[in-house]
Amino acid sequence: MRDNLPEMLRTAAKEWREENKFVGVGETRYDAALEEAANAIEELSKQREYWELEASAQETDKNYLIDENRKLVEAWHNALALRNRLIPVTERLPEIDGDYLVWFYDAKCWKVAEFNKHTAKEGYVWWFAGIDRTKFVTHWMPLPEPPRR
Repeated sequence: MRDNLPEMLRTAAKEWREENKFVGVGETRYDAALEEAANAIEELSKQREYWELEASAQETDKNYLIDENRKLVEAWHNALALRNRLIPVTERLPEIDGDYLVWFYDAKCWKVAEFNKHTAKEGYVWWFAGIDRTKFVTHWMPLPEPPRR
């Protein structure tokens, strides 16, 4: 009914004009008021359609941003998990020289050891207390970030 209301008002205005052909000066003309109401309803309907489309687009944008944010958070968690997992030396070695948390299988303990790429025949060495402990290191991982003030 709402969609055909302007048409109904225009029909009523036309009928009123046909029935009241001889309206005197100063008398109320309902046909003009009905036409004006029909025009106003059509304009409001157009505005409503525009804002419904706009709201739908904003909802789509919001959902897209939520999905993208979820993907970024997941990628960040995956990066942290990868950074904080034990890495077997058979899988890969550190890319840069420095201190790392390592597992010594002979002592069955964690220690911080220094990794150097080009200081031995094997192409790398794990130093602990000035001693080459390369053959005893099975796993390593980066040290955690130091605390911030």
